Amino acid sequence: MRADRLVAMILLIQRHHALTARQLADRLEVSERTVFRDIQALSIAGVPVYAEHGARGGFRIQNDYRLDLSGLRTAEVRTLLLGGNEGVLADLGWKHDALTAWDKIQHAIPAEQFSLAAETTQRFYVDETPWFNPVRTHPTLNTIQEALWQNRKLTLHYAKSARTVTTPTVCPYALVAKVGVWYLVGAHDNMLKVYRVSRIQQALPLYERFERPLSFDLQQFWTSWTREFETSRPLYEALLWIRNESYDQFIRATPWPICRAVPKGNQAPPPGFVAVQVMFETAESACRHILSFGTEIRAIAPLTLGEMVLDRARRIVAWEEDMAQSDQHVPRQ
Repeated sequence: MRADRLVAMILLIQRHHALTARQLADRLEVSERTVFRDIQALSIAGVPVYAEHGARGGFRIQNDYRLDLSGLRTAEVRTLLLGGNEGVLADLGWKHDALTAWDKIQHAIPAEQFSLAAETTQRFYVDETPWFNPVRTHPTLNTIQEALWQNRKLTLHYAKSARTVTTPTVCPYALVAKVGVWYLVGAHDNMLKVYRVSRIQQALPLYERFERPLSFDLQQFWTSWTREFETSRPLYEALLWIRNESYDQFIRATPWPICRAVPKGNQAPPPGFVAVQVMFETAESACRHILSFGTEIRAIAPLTLGEMVLDRARRIVAWEEDMAQSDQHVPRQ
């Protein structure tokens, strides 16, 4: 809508103090000709916008001008309820609405507090994107989102495993983003189920609608489901010795439950080490994690874990020696 674009143009110019027609066109995704027409419309409407020439020129608005933005659009309000998570907003296609909502909030506060808001955004920034995170694509997310709003049933092509694809018909109740991973909460055969969105190969909307139960509480369900999921996972308990200087690094790098241990007898750690009990998921995950710390960790119990780590280390050394010998026979340039 043009009215929304005009408001966005005012807020953009006020935030950046001056923007060229090209910069406005890029941000608003319109042509420069449209920008000039919109600037003329703003001027006719009484907005004190003017053009300034020179290297730092562009369109400006008088500093004392404030736009009355007491109302937020529905699309903007819902973005505020997600806490400003950029990755989630981008996945849902709500990022533009989030930016305009934030602009409106900034310009609605008293003038003396406006500079504080600007300073805060330059001093604090929450980046919830994991390191080396690949570009996320969710081809079925838009279809699922539309079905959510319309209370329309979906038939999913869901990959339960590499070899098994099921086709449940689901009443979609909610979407949940947990650390950047999307999950669909829905009813299938009168039971609430959770589906990982990345495993949904297809989501086919049906004409049939469903009635969303008034008793469904998303936060309560998700808290209960995650707790049950965590407690139902297989656990592999291991006793480890960790060098004191590596303990903090180990705590930060270990996603499994950890507690300090006080073993006795021959399991008591020597000076310079601390004993911890870790609830790994499997022996394989324990072995891989221990090897990643090299000589900083020793596996104490169960004995089979120590044997597994030792065997894996010997195989690594043997492989490296074989590769080194092979390199000696490679002709040098």
